[in-house]
Amino acid sequence: MEWINIINEVVPYTMGGARYGVKLTGEEESFYDAGLDSLDVAALSVYLCEVLAVPPSVQRDGDLGNIADMIAFLDQHAVRRNLTVPQIRALLD
Repeated sequence: MEWINIINEVVPYTMGGARYGVKLTGEEESFYDAGLDSLDVAALSVYLCEVLAVPPSVQRDGDLGNIADMIAFLDQHAVRRNLTVPQIRALLD
């Protein structure tokens, strides 16, 4: 899956992502350097776990302070893996 595209699709549903038009460019970037704060990252994590059907039993296990960690977490735990960006958008609306 193209995790950066999926994460970027969900970013506008966070306060900072919507307000500042945050667009992530790569795994090496941190969420904070991109303009998201801890509440934005928490909201982003919740939305991604919901959309990608991450089991509730592991949702709290992730240390998702940077993009690479979030991608590794999603790659390991996401159940829904064949979603397209339009499908993700429909689930969020």
